[in-house]
Order: sequence, then structure tokens, then C-alpha cells
Amino acid sequence: MKIKIIIIMIIVNCAILISQESNNYKYKKSRIYHSIIIQPIEYSLKGASDSIMVNFLFRIHHDELLFINENNTPKAKLNYSIALRNDENIIIKRYTYNDTLYSSNSNTVNNNLYYFKNINLLISNKNYKYEVEIDQKERSNLYNKKGIIEEFDGYRKNNGIGNLIYTYTYNDKLFASVLDSSFDFRTEGLSFYIPIYNPASKQYKFNITSIPPTKNIGFNINQQTNITDEASLIDEILSLNNLGNNEIQLIKNNDSPINYLKIDLKNYNLYPGNYILRIDNKSYKFSIEYLEQPSSLKNIDFAIKALNLILNSEEEKKLQDTEDKYKFIFNYFKPLDTSPKTLYNEAMNEYFRRVDYAYINYSDFNEKNGFLTPRGRIYILYGLPEDVELENNPNYSIERWIYSKINKEFEFEIKNGLYRLLK
Repeated sequence: MKIKIIIIMIIVNCAILISQESNNYKYKKSRIYHSIIIQPIEYSLKGASDSIMVNFLFRIHHDELLFINENNTPKAKLNYSIALRNDENIIIKRYTYNDTLYSSNSNTVNNNLYYFKNINLLISNKNYKYEVEIDQKERSNLYNKKGIIEEFDGYRKNNGIGNLIYTYTYNDKLFASVLDSSFDFRTEGLSFYIPIYNPASKQYKFNITSIPPTKNIGFNINQQTNITDEASLIDEILSLNNLGNNEIQLIKNNDSPINYLKIDLKNYNLYPGNYILRIDNKSYKFSIEYLEQPSSLKNIDFAIKALNLILNSEEEKKLQDTEDKYKFIFNYFKPLDTSPKTLYNEAMNEYFRRVDYAYINYSDFNEKNGFLTPRGRIYILYGLPEDVELENNPNYSIERWIYSKINKEFEFEIKNGLYRLLK
């Protein structure tokens, strides 16, 4: 029985591998979002500069925009405004930009399409309050957010450490992330880049520590993370892409005292949770989130009941005696993982996604938990049937699920609203 289940799960994994989304970076649910990258600018070889480059990165969901058809081409014309205020809250400078976005007729509604914009400002190195506004002629106040630009104090001292830049890899290119310090558990190629002015060495010690969750995050392995390691300065000119928009360059050359430190997160096993990164006297908070987590994984008692469907008696007892139940579940699916280089496990996610579907769609009068019914169990193991045949009789009906590709067939007797597996 155990061998049969493993074979079934391998079939599931193959299906997942084929159907994986092409974009390996997942965004949170924010429909419009912006973030900033602050880079010191060096004009002379003496280390004297009073300017910073501020990159404003914008991510805008397709469905938030109103497209007007012009010459059979849907267009959305956007107006960007960035106002800088001083310590007295007086506007000292306002920057305005116009942009036109295009949509194909097939993109009338698109849940996965985002537009990206990068606006660069070269400004004096001071503290600012800023206000970002985006609107359309047809839709005012589309987006309005306020924030702070902090003066880069690294010019005044050696070993000056700047703001953290979040990046990820997609199609062998490095992208600047437009996010609020939160990464999806499924994201690959996460890295941090940190500007350092007049570095004292080529390597820096850093520490990553987990922060206990303040609320239930569902899938949570009770693992205290305390990583201490060294990161090296990069020695090349680095270009950050913005999903087809203008590039952001992190420049390192022999004439500049500005260098960038790289921390590659793929070298460390970071489960969903909150973390703090410390380098020298700087600290940065970030989080790993399990977005689109199956509901059946969010409640450990529910998840155990669902997993027991495929465990043998020895495994059931081991799970019962294990203190960290989530870790047991995680390790159980590890041999079936189609991408072992990442912690995210497609097989585990697919199994509990099917549990969610079965719970809703296959309940009956006797059992509200659809994954515990005969049809629910078959669906969890084999997925949706390729064909369904219904045979009506005077006192009962027969529903036949056909899986031609694996040469399997299941018959259910339907009587008084109940389904009974016949063969």
C-alpha cells in the first residue's frame, strides 16, 4: 500500500512540475505598491559627495487601471507625482512624470499581470518626507502614500553601511524587488545587497535571527534560527532589472569608495516566519511568508487528520509521538519534492490543496469533511478523473470515475445522498 501511495504522489509531482507558474517570484495581495532604493553617489576620488540617488520602484496591478481604447489599442495614461518636504513639512521640490501603459484586448481582466515603473531622483543628501501620488485623468487619487528618505550618514565615516536592497533571480537575471520586506516562501534566488562606503575589509560578519511569531501563521516549524556567517563585497558592476523597465545599476569600480555587500539567502534554510538581519550597527527586519497556503495546513489538528489518510500505522504512531508536528509533515514529503534546492515543497502543497478541494466538494450527509468521504480520498490520491459516467437505476445510481492514463476505474453507489465505494 505504501509503495502504491508513493507512486501516486510521484505522478502528482510530475503534474505539478508541468503546471508551475512561469514567474518564480510571487507578490503579496497589494494591488499598487512602491518601494525605494537609496544609493550614495560619488563624484570625486576624495570621498566628498552631498548627493544620493533615490530609485522609486512601482508595481501596479492591471485591474486597478482604466484603459481607454484609442485606435483599437487599450491605453492607460498615468500621472506620477513625488513631493519632497523638509523638516518643517514645507514642499521644497515636486517631480512629475507621465506614462502610458498598453493592454491587449485579451487582458480585460488579468489577476496575474503587473506593470512596473522605475523613477530615479538625484537629490541632496538630507532627510526628507515624501509623498507619492498616482492618478489618471479618468480616475483621480489612484494611489497616495507617504514615507521618509533618511540621510545617508556613511559619507561622514569609514565603513558607512547603507539601506538594504532586496533582489531575486528570474531567468538568470537579477531583479530589484518591489515589496514591503516580505518574501513568498516559494521565491527562488533571494539576495540582499547593501552599499558600504569606504569598507574596512572585503568581508563582513552578519547575523540572522528568527523572531517569535505574534500570531498564528499556519505552517510553522518550531526552529530557532541564529545564523552567523560572513558575506563578501562584489567586484563587478551589477545591474538590477525591473521586469523589463529601466535598469538600476549597483556600481563597483576601483575609483569609487562605494562597494556592495552581497548576502545570498539560498545558502540558509529560512522557513516561514519573521527575521532580523544585523550587520555592524545596522539591523533590518524581513519576513518569509507562505502565500496561498492551503487552508488545511493552517490548522495543525486538521492537517494531521488529513495526513493520516496516507500514513501506515507505524507512521501514525511516530507522528503522534512527535512534538513538532509541522516538521514531521514537512519531512514526510521531502523525498517527493520536485525542487529539493528550495525549502518550498510542491508535493506537500499539492496534497493539502487537494484536501481543501475535497473538503468543500465531496462532503455528504454523513460526513461534512469531504476529504474523509470515499470520493474525497480518491480525489486526493489521483486528482480529478479524466471522465465520469453516470448510470441511473430505480433505487440507486452508479457514478464511475475513469483514469485512462493510469488504467484505473472507481465505482460509487449513490443512494439516499450517500456515496459508497463499490470497486
